Amino acid sequence: MGTVWVRMRDESGTGEIEADSAMWGAAVLESKAYGLVQGKGNDATEVAGPRPASLDQCEDEDVLALLVPAGKAWAMIPGAGVESLRVNGMALPSGLRLLRDRDEIQAGGSAALYFSEESPAVVVPYPGKDPVVCPRCRTSVKYQDKAVQCRCSLFFHQTEELPCYDHAAECPACRARTSLDDSFSWTPDGV
Repeated sequence: MGTVWVRMRDESGTGEIEADSAMWGAAVLESKAYGLVQGKGNDATEVAGPRPASLDQCEDEDVLALLVPAGKAWAMIPGAGVESLRVNGMALPSGLRLLRDRDEIQAGGSAALYFSEESPAVVVPYPGKDPVVCPRCRTSVKYQDKAVQCRCSLFFHQTEELPCYDHAAECPACRARTSLDDSFSWTPDGV
C-alpha cells in the first residue's frame, strides 16, 4: 500500500488552496489503479486526489497520470499528451516512474501532491497458508490469526493476549513506528 497526500481547500469558503496551508488529506492506495485527475472550471490548475481508475483511462483527457501497483511498489504513468508532469522537479522522459517514499508530484502550475510508502497499520486475519514467526514473541502466526503486517513485510500478532505489534514503539527489524492509532509518522507539513 501507499498514500497520496493532497493539500486540502481552506475552510474560509473562498474555495482556494493556500500555498502555506498545513492542511493535508491522506488518500490510502490499495491494490488497484488510481487516476490523478485535472480539476474542472475554476479548479483547472488543481489536481484532484487519486480516484479509482483502469489502465485504459490513460487516454482520457482529464487524467494527468495513473498510479498502478507494481509488486510492492507503485508506478506512475503519465496521461496522454501530459508533458508538464514532474516528480521531484524532474520530467518523466521514459513515460514511467516507480514512486519512492516522499516523492513530490506536480503537474504544470498545480499544487504539489506527495507520495508516501507509509499506510496506517490495520489488524487483519493472517492470509498465509504457511505459518510465519512473529518477530516479537517468536511464536507462529497461523492462518486467520489476528495480525498486523509491518511495512517491512513481517507479520506480528495483535490480540489482547498477544499485543506484539504495538508492544514496543518500533519494529525490531526496520525501526518503523508501530502504532495502531491511524496516524502517520510523516506528513508533508513543513516541506
